[in-house]
Amino acid sequence: MMDRGDNDEKIVRDVRLNVAFEHAITAVLVGALATGALSFLLAVFSIVFEGGFGLVALGGAFVSSLAKGFFVFIAGFFFSITVMTPLFALLERAQYRRGWPFFAAAVAVSLLIMLALEGQATALSRFGVDALAGIFFPALIIAALFVRAIAPYWRAPQEPPPPSNIHYLN
Repeated sequence: MMDRGDNDEKIVRDVRLNVAFEHAITAVLVGALATGALSFLLAVFSIVFEGGFGLVALGGAFVSSLAKGFFVFIAGFFFSITVMTPLFALLERAQYRRGWPFFAAAVAVSLLIMLALEGQATALSRFGVDALAGIFFPALIIAALFVRAIAPYWRAPQEPPPPSNIHYLN
């Protein structure tokens, strides 16, 4: 039978894991939005510099940007469930609280997505700047936002609690 201390530690571990998952999903939403915005800006600049500026071209750029943002959200959500949350749990058990494993995982998943889309190991040289930005930019933004959001939870066990002005009489 588990004693109360083990049960409390399990509850705290589960709460931290849930908070990490929520921060990961928030980072994915912001990353998808940033990807859509970057894609739209790159498309508009391309349209303007090519001289084909018009309502149809802007509509096409907008729909394309929405599709890219949606793809990033779906891929990022899957990445959060399958990679980020288990990686966070593993690193928490080892009490290794650094951000680089999340960046490395994000780049690795981006490479896997790129290879799945293209199907060849030499695909990196054939992608344009907008495609590379659409693959690596969201992953790095998602990892950076997640690490930034979860860093206070990493520092909390190391910092002493603030002094309390509440004094109990019992």
